[in-house]
Amino acid sequence: MTTAIGVCIIALAIEVLQYFKIIELLGLGSSSLAKTVIGTTLSWEDLVAYRLGI
Repeated sequence: MTTAIGVCIIALAIEVLQYFKIIELLGLGSSSLAKTVIGTTLSWEDLVAYRLGI
């Protein structure tokens, strides 16, 4: 359960960073790798799925 909660916290943190457009803030807007790894848009459905996953 501890691992599941830790993973959920990390996933939620990434979604928050996507909301604040961290890719552009870091100057990585042209990096397709960064866009793939971090993502570019917040998805409310993802937030629900993370919580249901636990």
